Amino acid sequence: MEKLLTYTIFKNETTTQWLTFVHGASANSSIWTFQVEFFKKYYNVLVLDFGGYSTNTQYKVAENIYSFEFVADQVLAILDKEGIKYTHFVGTSMGNIVIRQILEVAPTRVNAVVMTSAILNINFVASILLYLMLLLERFIPHRYLYSASVVASFPMPCNRLARENFALMHFFNLVGLRSKVLFINGNQDYIFLPFVKKFVKANKTAELKIIERSGHGVNIDKKNIYNTEVLNYLRRIEGEQRYNTHIVA
Repeated sequence: MEKLLTYTIFKNETTTQWLTFVHGASANSSIWTFQVEFFKKYYNVLVLDFGGYSTNTQYKVAENIYSFEFVADQVLAILDKEGIKYTHFVGTSMGNIVIRQILEVAPTRVNAVVMTSAILNINFVASILLYLMLLLERFIPHRYLYSASVVASFPMPCNRLARENFALMHFFNLVGLRSKVLFINGNQDYIFLPFVKKFVKANKTAELKIIERSGHGVNIDKKNIYNTEVLNYLRRIEGEQRYNTHIVA
């Protein structure tokens, strides 16, 4: 059986900074193709891939094993193995919950955080779509359902991690954030954007960038704008960190 969590590293000898990409449930690392090509010019890049979602067989194994705590521990083990003391994190959809878990258990390993198309709550329409996809997964291969869900601005919810995500959303909203986070959403991410707006309004450490004419797959729909916004944010946080270190010294 293949490993449930694999990763790829793109080294950049001109910097010591690391940037880690975390994809959402039922997707794979290919959703970061446009980001990897762009950001490997500026950072050492670590791209995680949850292989448990790549085939139906692996999916069944992953469904019985995966939890957000398990995945976060595996990510931290990779950082240890590769000698990465800390890294920026960029996540999308339900992958943001993995980052959130890492922030809880190992905040010193995290620099800046960008959460793309975050899922912070669901409404009645989302509940109906979730139910329909849970039914359709019995008859339609996973990869086709995922493709359709991106077009519909709805993330694939058909596995244990997805179901656990909905149980954790209340905790996410209740506790708030303990670090600075940039949320990026497409203005057509109709189901989830209202909850992100509400969350950002209530959390002073959170920022929100809305990209026009884009949906749930904003990092693909508007890759150039997205990449620029993420890079500008990371550079700003790095500048603040250097300034604070200088003041303390």
